[in-house]
Amino acid sequence: GAARVELMGDFTDWQPVPLAADGADWSVTLALAPGSHHVNLRIDGGPWLVPPGLATVSDEFFGAVGLLVVE
Repeated sequence: GAARVELMGDFTDWQPVPLAADGADWSVTLALAPGSHHVNLRIDGGPWLVPPGLATVSDEFFGAVGLLVVE
């Protein structure tokens, strides 16, 4: 029942990017370079969270981010 979902990561220079709703699914298309990337999600302006299904790693500020590996 989310009204807004945003993603941010090292590949967006940590700037929030809105996802588009398609029924119960949310998506965004971004060109990502191969390698490891850090990413988080925010739902309806709440706290930034590790996306479900991604490994959790610590960032340089001792917070938690998701680890996304692009091959």
